[in-house]
Amino acid sequence: MIITITLVIFAVTALLVILFTVRGRSEQITSVAELQGKIRSVDILAFRNLVDPQEESYLRSCLPAGEFRIIQRERMRAAIEYVQSVAANSAILLRLGEAARLSADPEVANAGKELVESASKSRILSLSVGLKLRARLVLPGLRVSPVAVSNSYENVTGLVGRLGRLQHRHRALSVVS
Repeated sequence: MIITITLVIFAVTALLVILFTVRGRSEQITSVAELQGKIRSVDILAFRNLVDPQEESYLRSCLPAGEFRIIQRERMRAAIEYVQSVAANSAILLRLGEAARLSADPEVANAGKELVESASKSRILSLSVGLKLRARLVLPGLRVSPVAVSNSYENVTGLVGRLGRLQHRHRALSVVS
């Protein structure tokens, strides 16, 4: 009986930790216009270059081993910063999607639902890849494929653009009415 209660408490605690980690600790945002100054800049092309295996092979062939290791560690640190920015932005966009889901306009509510799903996936993926990249700092031979983070984040930013257009249209219609 005590073991069962302990396992249930552990499971509930683990679930709360996972939920808190996925949602993040960002403030409430209700429209795309409020994102100004709250979203970190993420250069997807630079990130892809940092994690490109062909680029790594090229550097390995052109540089002495010691210099390559130093540069590769710096590249992984930069990639970790990008992934952390994606995770932070995804948490903010998750909040935006949650607010949009409550809209009276069904199109805005649906776009909000899609944004919540995509931002949640992007946040989980970026947190996972961040851990793997940190492990790669310690174990340089570890293979990590973080390109899915950039694809996921591009999807999220596309949904934010769609939501922004819908919210702008909704506001324009309510001003005219």
